[in-house]
Amino acid sequence: MPTPAPQRAVKPKPKNTKAGFISKVALAALLAATSLLTITDSTLADATLYRNATKSIVWITGSKSSGSGTLVNVSRRIVITNHHVVNGNRNIIVFFPTIRNGRPVNTNSFYLMNRRILGIPATVLRSDPKRDLAIIRLSRLPRNARAIQLASSSPMPGERLHLIGNGGKVGALFAYMKGSTRQVSRRRIKYSSGQIVDTTVVASDMPTNPGDSGAAFLNDRGQLVAVNHSYLSSARMVTYGTDITEVRSFLNNYLNGSPSRPRFPVNVIPPSRSRTPVGTNPNPAPRRTYPQPKTYPSNPPRRDVVKRTPVKPSIPYIKLPAGWTTASLRYTLLSLTSSDIRIRTRAIYQLFPQW
Repeated sequence: MPTPAPQRAVKPKPKNTKAGFISKVALAALLAATSLLTITDSTLADATLYRNATKSIVWITGSKSSGSGTLVNVSRRIVITNHHVVNGNRNIIVFFPTIRNGRPVNTNSFYLMNRRILGIPATVLRSDPKRDLAIIRLSRLPRNARAIQLASSSPMPGERLHLIGNGGKVGALFAYMKGSTRQVSRRRIKYSSGQIVDTTVVASDMPTNPGDSGAAFLNDRGQLVAVNHSYLSSARMVTYGTDITEVRSFLNNYLNGSPSRPRFPVNVIPPSRSRTPVGTNPNPAPRRTYPQPKTYPSNPPRRDVVKRTPVKPSIPYIKLPAGWTTASLRYTLLSLTSSDIRIRTRAIYQLFPQW
């Protein structure tokens, strides 16, 4: 067999180092511009979400505590918040943010000084300490108020969350913060006040403070996914909120007029007079009747009055012994000055044996 001809080795061409350096610089610049554009878009999206959400966020004040809330129904003027925010409070006043130069006024003194103009009285319709949820109804709404949209399902771990609250430690109202979802699970939490919360909660890493209670956890679409209620003091950046599934169940029980689960005591104002109030039996058992006492007219007829002459008491006649007169009897009685009643009685019997 003929042997194949040997092949000639081909030397590799030298690389253009200058062109390669320019291409790397261009690629790095393109990546930096893309990341910067992404950060800018994310920041603008967060600002837009904040601007839209402030039309639904409220500051709730009371005689004992204050917190946050979210408008969820415009036609019925219903705000969702925490049970511990409104529990025991009287004269609940709600404030919507006042917008100036495109930003909400964030000083609490401004709203308290203009309380008669900006304050909206509210009434507690229903509260659930186990879920730490409460429904309050406002007497009126501002023109630019709008209801927040409720999410259809619970957030996934790692999903971004946004919150607008009124924490007192921050020193400003309607403060914004964001974080991410840690996990959604069932938990039993006991507050320092003794209240026990046993419900499905969303755990997040947002740094909330007292005053943020009742604020809404919002997703990137601006939908409510949970209602903030507490944070874990023994761990770092662990915040809990009642999950949207519990919020929807709680709202539907009230809006549809159906009775709540008998797992908590509630103070109910029925949403409509046409429906059967919550807690009443639509088919009550017949009441047991008891015999009623005899009644008399308030002005009975007047009977004939028989006038009777008063009878004077008769004075008993005392027959004095022979030889005694009234004067001698009075002198004898007055002469008996002994303090011993027995001596007086014996003397009288001796003087008047016939008595």
